[in-house]
This record gives sequence, C-alpha cells and structure tokens, in this order.
Amino acid sequence: MAYCRLEDTFRQDAKFRKLARALGIERAHARGIVAGLWSWAITHAPDGFLGDIEAEDLADAADWNGDPEALLEAMIQLELLDTDDVVSGYCIHAYAERAESFRRAAQRRDARARKNGGGAYRDLDPPVGGEDPPARVAPVDLSKPKVTAATAEILRVFAAWTERHPDEFVLPHGSLKEWRAIKARIEKDGITADQIIEAIAGIHKDPWPDRSRNLTLWNVVKDADAVHRFRRMAKPPAPKRFNQTPTRVEEPEPELTDEERAEQAEAAAAARRQMQEKL
Repeated sequence: MAYCRLEDTFRQDAKFRKLARALGIERAHARGIVAGLWSWAITHAPDGFLGDIEAEDLADAADWNGDPEALLEAMIQLELLDTDDVVSGYCIHAYAERAESFRRAAQRRDARARKNGGGAYRDLDPPVGGEDPPARVAPVDLSKPKVTAATAEILRVFAAWTERHPDEFVLPHGSLKEWRAIKARIEKDGITADQIIEAIAGIHKDPWPDRSRNLTLWNVVKDADAVHRFRRMAKPPAPKRFNQTPTRVEEPEPELTDEERAEQAEAAAAARRQMQEKL
C-alpha cells in the first residue's frame, strides 16, 4: 500500500484556518480537502506535479463540492499549490518530500525483483485515471523563453545528479526542497552551478562508512558549507611535504690584510709576555 508522510504539525497548520475562512467551511473540512488531494496524488501524481489541471478536476481530486475556481485560487494564494517556473502547470507544495519514502520503497522492491530475474515490481509513474500509462514528460527545452538563465543553471545541477543516478529521476520543479536549496545557494550565497556540480563529484568520494544512505542531492546543496566541503573532496590531495632540517652553510672567514695580521701577532706576543711575568 502506497503512502505519504503526514507531519504531527498538520492539524495546527495556520493554512487550514485560512483555507477554511476563504471557502466558508470548518477547519476540519479544510484539512480533509488537503489530505484528500495528497491521497489522490499518491497514485495519480507521485511527484506532486499536477500539470495544467483544470479547477473542476482539482475539486474532484480533493472531494470538494463547492466552487472549483474558489478552491484553486485559495490553494494558490495560501501556497498549498505552487506555480512551476520550469514547465507549465501546478505542483503540490513540498509533496515530493512527503512521498519520498514511498518512492524509495518502490525502488527497493524493483531492485529485489530485478535481482531475482524478474522485471520491475511496479511503474513509479502509475496510470492516471485509466489503464494506459501516462506519457513521459518531454525534456525541458532550454531554448524556450520561459526558461530563464537562473532556471537553466538549476536544471544543469539536476542533470548532473541524474547522470550519476538515472534510476532516481524526479521531474525537477520549484516545489522540491532541492530546487529551493540550489536556488538559494546561487542567489544568496553566490555559488555557481559549476561549483555545485563539482561538489556532486566530491560527495561520491566521501569516505563515510554509510555513504550510500547519505548519498543525496539534498546533502550536497542544503547549505553553503556543505557545497564547499564536498568541493574540497573533489580536488586531488596536495602532495605531502616532508620536514627537512635546512643545511647550514658556513660562510668563509674574510681574508686578513697584512696590517691586521701584524696587529694580531703583536697582541699574541703581549699576551705571552704577561703570562710569563705572572709565572
């Protein structure tokens, strides 16, 4: 049975109070609408991407019998739905993180099935409202005007990660926590996409004993320190320098002039005379 995470703060979330006020319903009803949409998305939109969903279809998915346009507008204003800036459509806010455990469990089942000689246990993109599987999302055309330079840089980072982990492909969109983290690193911390890609190479050289469990894009981009730490791991170690005691070079004594030699001889003779007198 597929599932998604429901946090212990779900009941107290202020968004439900505002949604209830906007729709003229009880707060418990507002919570049920959102929970119903999340439950529907487990099967029909496992990464939270709804595309250009019509207001009526959204209302059906959430079991809302009121005005569909009012529901769509309220969920957008309250950021229960995000407008994706890469591909046209809507995303359930932070849904990919809630469904991550479901997706990982499905991937583990697939791996076991392949190991035993069978095919994949299930398709990670279930059928949408029918028997035929949905069409795969076409690659994003970076030449389209709606893809800004900043968005293209974020997509480069996702592409670099997906190249190393093709089985973990998730459609990049603005509601992913990794997307928001990459955007923050570039815009707030002044880190370039090339530097993040270098950090991706670095985390694959990390000597953690449990590196496979921590090998996630989130661990690379969650803060600026993580990016710089993994960048250092990507660089080859500096050659070791052995401590060597410097050799002391004695300078030759300067050559004495004839006058200096005569003065030294006279001083030595005077010293001998004094010694003899004392004896």
